[in-house]
Amino acid sequence: RAAGGKDAAEGGRLERRVQILLNDIATLKQTGDEQATEVFQLHQRVDDMRLENRELFRRGNMLKVELQEARELTEQAKTQILELKRRLEAKEREYGDVSDKILLYNEKQRRVKMLLVEVADSLDKARNMFKGLREDLISLSEFIQRGRVADGGGGGGGE
Repeated sequence: RAAGGKDAAEGGRLERRVQILLNDIATLKQTGDEQATEVFQLHQRVDDMRLENRELFRRGNMLKVELQEARELTEQAKTQILELKRRLEAKEREYGDVSDKILLYNEKQRRVKMLLVEVADSLDKARNMFKGLREDLISLSEFIQRGRVADGGGGGGGE
């Protein structure tokens, strides 16, 4: 009996140890399942990140192409701007020359107007002078006519 009791106690201890080990195995199994789930989720996240990375790389390449096109367009625009600037400067020089000619023309026109005013004044003075001479000639002619009448009818021998 003593040996039986000893065996029973030993059996009870073994049974508790087995139970503890079974509990540990169950805990480890649950932990393993949780970790396996986590690992699976991590793999999925890695795959998703790879897909995202590919998409970002593809978009990055597209942006590089667009950037190159933008650079080319910028260069074309710069060239066109320089050409327009050159044309504008040429037009400004041309218009500056025309403007100078217009100023000279306006100055000449002003001088011609002044000369025309002077000529008109001179013509008025000459007209007045000729009017005065005409009146003087008429008076002289009348005077001569009266003198002939007074001398006896003219014939010229009045010397």
